[in-house]
Amino acid sequence: MKFFCLLLFISLLQSCVVYYNTNDMRNSMNNNIAQIESNYSLTKSDYLEKKKLYQGLESNVLDKNENSFTQISKKKSDFDAAYQSLLHEKEGILNKQSQFEKLIEGKNEIKSNEKEWDELKEMKAQMKTSAGQMNKLGDAYASASNILGDAINNSQYKQIERLEFNNQIKNNTSQLNQSLSDINAQIKAYNQKLEAAKTGGQMNDSTYQSKIDLITKMSGELNKIKGAVKRINLLESSFQLKNNKNNKIWIGENTKSNALIKNIEEQINKIYKGQTQFRILSAKLNEKQE
Repeated sequence: MKFFCLLLFISLLQSCVVYYNTNDMRNSMNNNIAQIESNYSLTKSDYLEKKKLYQGLESNVLDKNENSFTQISKKKSDFDAAYQSLLHEKEGILNKQSQFEKLIEGKNEIKSNEKEWDELKEMKAQMKTSAGQMNKLGDAYASASNILGDAINNSQYKQIERLEFNNQIKNNTSQLNQSLSDINAQIKAYNQKLEAAKTGGQMNDSTYQSKIDLITKMSGELNKIKGAVKRINLLESSFQLKNNKNNKIWIGENTKSNALIKNIEEQINKIYKGQTQFRILSAKLNEKQE
């Protein structure tokens, strides 16, 4: 009697087979992966946006070994590493999904007494672990992204609208061109008065020659001013050509735009010196006329 009961118990154990419904598992996995893909899509958009921001700054920095930029570069390296870890984990999950589909191919269910059972069970555990890991890596990426963003925003580098920057330069060049035109007109008027006085016998040769010398010096200063204005126009044209596809440009110490501004300021200083000398010569010319 006891032997019969033992046989019955063993028989019941052998007949107690559980199974996984493959369609239910597929649906559950697909839903989880869809959520992962949705979250990753947002992460990827943020990554590409900040990558573009950094690359724009990098292409406008003169000295990439300068401390202010190397600090940002370090944050960018951490940012890249966080993103790559997240991407690697996501690709691992998609790989597990492919393995799952191969494992259950042609089957509606996997029973506990089948060879695929343990492999499928292990795969479920791995997917659960990977999903948790994705959440941790997502948080780590968000932190690295915020740190990089703050490092750029709090740095010496700032962005302004290209049109705003262009207008500032154009206003300066417009004023300089007008000043150049005025000086040209003054020299022409001086020459006309001088020749009229000489022709009318109102001026002796010595006075005429001294005035010619002054006007020659004034013309020399004018040529210096013309050269500086030409240089500014060339600098502006070159900058516009290199940045015509950018809506914004980077400004601040150690940027190309700042170097442009310094070059323009250098030329403007030359113009101011030329204008000062021109006024001094003009005053001498008028004094001698009196």
